Amino acid sequence: MFRIVSALAEIGRDLIAERTESALDAKRRRGERVGAQSRNTLLSKFSAQGTCSTTAT
Repeated sequence: MFRIVSALAEIGRDLIAERTESALDAKRRRGERVGAQSRNTLLSKFSAQGTCSTTAT
């Protein structure tokens, strides 16, 4: 019984990974940035909203 459940979980995990990779590929083809934002981008975004302290570590 556990083997069946683990096999189904593995299939589900593989499907999620495949969909994620295809979505990332589509973004790359459209020329969109893929990955984490740089620290400078995040700091400027939050400082513009007034929610970030002025000292960066």
